[in-house]
Amino acid sequence: MVEGGGKEVLSSEELYNLKATYLPEPFFSDLSYDVLRTILDNRDASLSITESILAKYNWDQFRIGKLYDYFQNHEDLQLSSSQKAWIIQWCSSKVREVNFKEAIKKTGNTTYEISMNAIYIWYFFQKFYFELPQSVLLDMLSFVFHDIGIEYLEQHLSKDLITDRILTNLDEGIEIDYILQNHFDFLMRHKMFDGLEYALEEIVHRSYDKYDDIRRLLLEYISLAPGGFTKLEEILDNLTDPFVWDVLEILVNIQSKFAFKFLKNKLNNGSESEKLKSSEFLIRFHNIEALQFYINYIMEQDELSRNFLESSPLRFLETSESIPLLVHLLKIAFDKESRVSEDSRSLKQITLNAFESLALKSDSLFHDVQDNIYEFISNYSSIYSDINWLHYFLDQLERKFYVNKSAQIDIEIVISKLEPLGIAP
Repeated sequence: MVEGGGKEVLSSEELYNLKATYLPEPFFSDLSYDVLRTILDNRDASLSITESILAKYNWDQFRIGKLYDYFQNHEDLQLSSSQKAWIIQWCSSKVREVNFKEAIKKTGNTTYEISMNAIYIWYFFQKFYFELPQSVLLDMLSFVFHDIGIEYLEQHLSKDLITDRILTNLDEGIEIDYILQNHFDFLMRHKMFDGLEYALEEIVHRSYDKYDDIRRLLLEYISLAPGGFTKLEEILDNLTDPFVWDVLEILVNIQSKFAFKFLKNKLNNGSESEKLKSSEFLIRFHNIEALQFYINYIMEQDELSRNFLESSPLRFLETSESIPLLVHLLKIAFDKESRVSEDSRSLKQITLNAFESLALKSDSLFHDVQDNIYEFISNYSSIYSDINWLHYFLDQLERKFYVNKSAQIDIEIVISKLEPLGIAP
């Protein structure tokens, strides 16, 4: 480089220009240039200074770093046996200097400081699977990089050893979410619920973030645990952020009586947004009071968001008591459409979908729905110009009803023939 630059001392800018001068046929290697820029750290370069620095330079550390970098871009890079042996020897000599339990430190909400040597050993261990002390492998349960799980360690440690260490780590507290995720992913995959109390505590006290995948993972873990639903019921009153609705989603799916009482209280005493959300859940319990509140809310709105309409709970209706309210909602949809409201067409479709879902549940519900819509057409044909379209809806509904009924009859015939043979489903 000194020869190419024609000077005894080169500034960092001159080094840069020197590289550009010899493109596209460099006078020296890119690797030499990059090393020189790194070790000089923007100082002027002279031959004597460079030789002095190079004599003290940690070439082993440089070499392992470069090998790691190459592998990131060339996963299929082939090494000689001696090269592979050198990597394994380097990792083995450095492993005692790395504390994998402290190799990642949180420096901000989404920022971390990570030991590079930990990354190198972690990466090359997975690539070449060389021997490491059991204590180190257990500590590696507390290390994560690139969102990769701990399955690779399960090939080298027993399930009991991993479980004991995971429970110890939970008792000590885990600050890094990715590590916490790996721990509960393991417990869930192996149907171990010793971490139940920790998961409950974490769900209650964790700060709210609607994109928080960890909280949802913990919720799934609790739901799978024996007695987990009861535990979720017990923490409802302690949840003070919107995650309470995620928990209620689980409990409503199992028709929890405790959740029903909780929601009824919110419907009667909560804020307006809580009342609306509670009504949506209570409709899934076939609660007519909640359905009335929900329809009244729609009546009062000048506009309805697409998200509101698409998440409508009306598809969960199952009783004939809801039909008069659906008829009322259909009228609201026609009234809104007369004002050329875009969302009214979606509201009408959602209402008709609810009618269809209800009608296909039984013969009596089908006839109730059919009679009420015919009556609606008769009552309002002089008011709404496009109401005759409902005749087409009723024709399609009738076709679906009898197709479903025929399919059900066929299934019943098959079952009746299989039962005498002792092979009924």
